[in-house]
Amino acid sequence: MPPMLLMALLFVAPAAAAEQRSKMEFEYIATHGTADLDPHLSLKDGQLLLIRRPSVAREGVTIGVFRAVASEAATQKLDQLTPSQVPTTPPMRPGMPLIEVRLKSGARDLRLSAPLPSAASQALAELTKEVQSLASNMAPVRAIRLECLGLSGPSKLRVRIFNPGSKAVHLDWASGSRIVTAAGLQTGGSLEQLTSGDVTGAPSTIAAGSHIDVEVPVRFPKAGPWQVRAIYQVRGVASAESERVAGATSSKLVPVHANE
Repeated sequence: MPPMLLMALLFVAPAAAAEQRSKMEFEYIATHGTADLDPHLSLKDGQLLLIRRPSVAREGVTIGVFRAVASEAATQKLDQLTPSQVPTTPPMRPGMPLIEVRLKSGARDLRLSAPLPSAASQALAELTKEVQSLASNMAPVRAIRLECLGLSGPSKLRVRIFNPGSKAVHLDWASGSRIVTAAGLQTGGSLEQLTSGDVTGAPSTIAAGSHIDVEVPVRFPKAGPWQVRAIYQVRGVASAESERVAGATSSKLVPVHANE
């Protein structure tokens, strides 16, 4: 083969592969029944989208919608780490924890399903690590994080709601957004949900990169030292473009002293 032709082929092949990856579509979803777990990551038109809306509140987790530009290296790695098939598994039961992966890249058009745990999910272990790494470095668009500030009176818990995103978040206190409280005695005992009232008179919008403070009515079963946390909940599914943030998250535990 003439040297000039060989050089041309060596140049065209990587360029063609890069063009294919620029059109690549990818989706990774972890689910348990009908409730999304973490993460739900997709790639389309060179843009990464993460929707983090767990149905179970986890301490200190920022939930919401996140975006990032997909680098050539990240796109290539997702393509390379997605296997063409996974080991066959027994029929999946309803509600079984599950990973689903979809990939369109050049001639590859894949739909993979892997129950957790299984040999199939082990085949996706490296891909899962890469998805988690990408998810940890994406910028929030609309998001919620909680901080419990302690008691502001004998029956009021003060909670700070952060929106670290680049767009405002809408809170529908009348029909959707809720904050509940959970507590456990400092001397031990299991964490139990306290009697909480609805948030009233609080702002319904959190500006981008800002926060609001709300007061949650709370009733302690007895006086004494407690550890308390606040839990944010919005049921249902909010789209990536919605001004609402769906899912659940929890503040860290803080010590308080309840009076009679």
